[in-house]
Amino acid sequence: MAEGRVRLGEAAMRGTAFLLIGGASGTGKSSLAAAGLLPEIVAHETDDSVSHRFHASFTPSSLAGDPAAGMVRILSAAVPTLADRADPRDFAEAMARDPTLAVRLVLLPALLAASQPGDGSVRIVLLVDQLEELFSDPRLGDRERDMTAAILEALASSGAVWIVATIRSDFYARLLQSEGLRRLKTHGTQLDLGVPGVDSLRRMIESPAMLSGLTYETTGETTLSDRILRDISVEAELLPLLEDLLRELFERRSSEGVLTFAAYE
Repeated sequence: MAEGRVRLGEAAMRGTAFLLIGGASGTGKSSLAAAGLLPEIVAHETDDSVSHRFHASFTPSSLAGDPAAGMVRILSAAVPTLADRADPRDFAEAMARDPTLAVRLVLLPALLAASQPGDGSVRIVLLVDQLEELFSDPRLGDRERDMTAAILEALASSGAVWIVATIRSDFYARLLQSEGLRRLKTHGTQLDLGVPGVDSLRRMIESPAMLSGLTYETTGETTLSDRILRDISVEAELLPLLEDLLRELFERRSSEGVLTFAAYE
């Protein structure tokens, strides 16, 4: 998490505040970005020139096939003063025509209006989760993909928006075929996640339960966490299901807060 935060800050200083987190399915890209990096930047990023940070998370599919209108909707929900500065339809049309100009003439003044005199500037932190949807969502063709890339590039180079994006590594080749996305990746920065080892897997399984005051059932000398770790280590393709499994175990916990073998089975 710290490495991603440092890399994003360095990319921002170079002029393109864009961090691409890549890795195979199940390696924890979304968890790192949404539960770790995004709140860490919003709450603890040390920059005396910034007094407040708005934030928003979305996936490309949530743009509903219209990247300009979808992005305006997301930004307007994140920045209260934005709706007072421009009609959303006019802003979306401007964003579709010239994202860089729209950001300069509409978004930046709205952020300036949101800041208090003498308190410093305002920044937006965006999480674009599952960037591969730009290629897998049938509603998003070449035009929508190019427009999304242009909008993200305009935001990341504005000096007021930091962007974290996640992508499955098997879509890297597709990303490189898009000139705008390739430029974002090149001028920004990247963090690649490998398949977690046994120690990392154990922390992923046990730490959330411990922090929530829950315990894993024990049978003989084997705890349920040991069983899950063994099963997922043997069947690596099950790794993407770990988050759903842990959520289901939580939902089916006993009245004493125990995660049971029966629920797991």
